Amino acid sequence: MKNYPFALLVITLLSCDTTATIDLPKRPQRLVLNCIAQDYNTRELNSWKVRLSLSKGILGYLPFDGVSNATINIYENEKLIEAPIESSFDKGSYYSQNSHPIPGKTYRIEATAQPYGTVSASFIQPMPVMTDALEIKILGTNPAFEYSRDVQFRVFLTDPPGDNYYAISIKRKTEDSPSPGGAAELNLAFIDPAYQENNERYTATLTFKDTYFDRQKTYLDFKSIISDRPGDLPLSFYSVTLNNLTKEHYDYLKTAYIQNSTRNDPFAQPIQVVNNIKNGFGIFTGFTQTVKTIEFTN
Repeated sequence: MKNYPFALLVITLLSCDTTATIDLPKRPQRLVLNCIAQDYNTRELNSWKVRLSLSKGILGYLPFDGVSNATINIYENEKLIEAPIESSFDKGSYYSQNSHPIPGKTYRIEATAQPYGTVSASFIQPMPVMTDALEIKILGTNPAFEYSRDVQFRVFLTDPPGDNYYAISIKRKTEDSPSPGGAAELNLAFIDPAYQENNERYTATLTFKDTYFDRQKTYLDFKSIISDRPGDLPLSFYSVTLNNLTKEHYDYLKTAYIQNSTRNDPFAQPIQVVNNIKNGFGIFTGFTQTVKTIEFTN
């Protein structure tokens, strides 16, 4: 047997403290327009509130920079109805009180600010969908919270033809008034497991689609907790607010909620918030609101 010498190759890895700087490409800033209009029935309220700002890169710092001296026009069925004026104390915020969106009509906005050019968007104001009835049932004392009780709500509605997108909330009040002496927004949760898997929560409001009850009379069951501490004002009026949203508005709320809830999670996938602004970013849309209030003594 022959012996063959083996050559041993020793590789020494040397570390270094050199810092590499990578220049990220900078994209030109673009206009960001945000305006969500509600069909107020009075001109005393600002139905058109337009926020105009500039986009920032992924490493940019909040807040976004407001854009002044812009020209903004709002059209109803292609007829100019509004030219919002910038607030004197809030840079980049434009207001108008001359009109409110009417269900079924088409609205378009154009905003121009140099040197950023013009952005635009349009939507059709949704039709109102009224809550047919509201039933309330007190289930008993909640063991986890002092002075609290579990409550169940059943909301009846009739879904109109077409794809519809809703947002619902329930509030307790001291009286049947838009500005009561006391009020409490309730945190709702669907009871039906199908809706628990498909709804999206945005603040104290639940948003959902008419997937399971298209063009039908239906009811939706919710659960919540109410609290009545000694000395509190009696909240014996319950108001259910039902908003009929555009699809763009629904998708915007859904993606904005997901982005906000995963903002500090390094393992979450990036979420692009839905927008409908041409040549820019943001959302221009509206919702139509109905409110039904009943008195319930418990």
